[in-house]
Amino acid sequence: MNLTLLLWIWVAFKGWMWVDAFQRGASTFWLVAIPIVPFAEVAYYFAVRSPGGGPWRRLFDRPVPTAEIRYRYRENPCLENEVWLAGRLLDEGEFGEAAELYASALRRDEGYLRARYGLGLCQAKRGDFEAAAVTFAHVVESDRSYADHGAWLRWAESLALSGQPERATEVLEGLVRAAPRLEHTLAWARALKDAGRGDEARRAIEQALDDYEHAPRHVKRLDREPARDANKLLGELA
Repeated sequence: MNLTLLLWIWVAFKGWMWVDAFQRGASTFWLVAIPIVPFAEVAYYFAVRSPGGGPWRRLFDRPVPTAEIRYRYRENPCLENEVWLAGRLLDEGEFGEAAELYASALRRDEGYLRARYGLGLCQAKRGDFEAAAVTFAHVVESDRSYADHGAWLRWAESLALSGQPERATEVLEGLVRAAPRLEHTLAWARALKDAGRGDEARRAIEQALDDYEHAPRHVKRLDREPARDANKLLGELA
């Protein structure tokens, strides 16, 4: 393979991992290391990005204490520190204070999707599902694949929990069309089942499982757990 092509592939992978770390709100260690440390992007992939990377996470991703983050924000109340503190508070269940920080960040930069997504998570955790649905919809409108389509899934979930099951099925159908993964079809089928549309749910799952059976080996390996859940749901629908 051409060395220039290999170099571009490596640069693209490094850039992809950095963007993923930024969107996930990963620790500053990864945000700094990935661009400048050789093969840090590979370590990040196995420690954070790949499924089942738990032991690697504990080895590499040692979180900064919350008190230290608060101090840094107090000393330098920049946008990044504000959202960093908000993310830590969200993880610790301090949803009210985290939401205030996210809202403050959005007043400074209304296009900051990391802050808007975090605000949606806080709203959902506090039971304000209507507001969360609006917030996640805004994220999806700006970036349909944000958080590996997590914003799209949470948009539909918030709609369902706010008493809008039919709208939730429409949103998930759109997700399946945009990114036809087994896990997305499974979420759509569950929404159809909850909306009383069992026959449609069964057909969607049967088609998805048929696609899974004919998928390449690496796809099957990644989708093994969703496939088990899909077969379980299919049994319930039968």
